[in-house]
Amino acid sequence: MGPEITDVKGIGASTAAKLAENGIDSVGAMAAAPLEKIVAVPGFGRARALAVQAAAAALLAEQESATEAPPTESSPAKSPGKKAKSKKRPTKEKSVAKKKDKKKEAKAKAKKKDKGKGKKKGKGKKKKK
Repeated sequence: MGPEITDVKGIGASTAAKLAENGIDSVGAMAAAPLEKIVAVPGFGRARALAVQAAAAALLAEQESATEAPPTESSPAKSPGKKAKSKKRPTKEKSVAKKKDKKKEAKAKAKKKDKGKGKKKGKGKKKKK
């Protein structure tokens, strides 16, 4: 038995009833239906119709790949090819080192900014004797 239309992301019981009234009563019918037919259903605009239709097609593709025969010993489970690159996270030591470098840079920048600024003699209020 295939997936129910309510298994499609964005389709609940009430929406499934509206779709059924308009002749779309299965995931296959949803994936194959012309976009205009889905847009004609109350509550569906073009964007929602496209999203739901894509979700239905993905659900069908997922089901088809799950029902395929498992690989035998003579055929490899995975085809040799490029591995997906994973984004490497910096190690804790590197993160700490970067933070320290940033602090040093900020201090040096502040020091450079303050250079030449200080109390100037002869300016300000005069003290009474």
